[in-house]
This record gives sequence, C-alpha cells and structure tokens, in this order.
Amino acid sequence: MAVKENAPATLADELEKLAARDREIEQLREQMTQALQATEQQLAAAKAKIEEMTRQSRERAETAGNVARLARAGQEAGSQTAEIEELRVELRKARAALEELEEKEGRAEAHAAELQAVVESLGRERSALRSEAGAMRAKVETLAVADDRLRLMAQEVDQLRRENDLLNQELARFLASIGKRPPLSNSRD
Repeated sequence: MAVKENAPATLADELEKLAARDREIEQLREQMTQALQATEQQLAAAKAKIEEMTRQSRERAETAGNVARLARAGQEAGSQTAEIEELRVELRKARAALEELEEKEGRAEAHAAELQAVVESLGRERSALRSEAGAMRAKVETLAVADDRLRLMAQEVDQLRRENDLLNQELARFLASIGKRPPLSNSRD
C-alpha cells in the first residue's frame, strides 16, 4: 500500500515537470517571437535604407548623366574633368552600398524564416506535451479510483476477519459448553 501512495506523488511530480517544461517552451516561444520581431524590424530598417540608397543612387545616376553631359561640355570647355571623376567615384560607392544592403536583407529574411521554423517546432512540441499531460492526468485519476477501491476492499477484508474471529470465539464457547473440542482456528498467520 506504501507503493500505491508513492505512485500518485510520482505522477504529480511528472505532471509538475511537464508543466515546468511547458513554461520553458512558452518562454522560448516568447524569446523566439521577440527575436523574430527584432529581425523583422531590422529587415524593415534595411528595406528602408535600401529604398533610400536606391533613391540616392537614382539621383546620383541622374547626376552622373548630368555630369556626363557636363563632361562633354567640360571636355569642350576642358575645365570640369576632376568634378566628373568625383561623381563617378560617388556613383560606384553608392552601387556598392546598395549591393551590401541587398545582401543584408537576404540574410535577415533567411534568419527570420529559421526563427519562424523554430517557433512552429516549439508549438508542435508544446501540443504533444499537453496531450501527454492529459493522458497522465487520466492515468492519475484511474490510479486514484483504484487506490480508493483497494482501500475499501482492505477495510472489508479486515471487517470480515474480525467477524470470523468473533464467530470462532462464539463457536469455541459453545463447543466448550457442550464438551467438544473447538476446530483449528482459521485466523491470520
């Protein structure tokens, strides 16, 4: 009977462990969601920067077109070649920065997809743990009912033994009064 009393405590411990694991998963999910939101914010910032750089690049390209026209005019005039070269260098820098931002955007999108996959995996694991916890609760309830029934049966057996002992004592008195020897006792060992 001592084993039966330890069994619900062990199941309760298991349920507590499952609840703790569920809380850990929820915390991880919150962390992943926060990381995903931060990544999305970074991605939005990178997109905004790309758009700004694209706008600046277009302006510089327009400026470069203007510079090219000026260069032609400058070649004719022979005085603006240094300024044209500076604008060409700026245009190359803007294109390089634009490529770098596009690369960062791609990496941020890949990271966001990875985080989303982790969040979905944690959700599936949480569902499995909840299902397992429900099965454990049902098992605990079944064991509790069985324990109650066993306790009642043990009480009934004890009551029957006491009644048997009383009947044996009465039989022994009756047999002693009529002069016969009592039969062997069926009491507990």
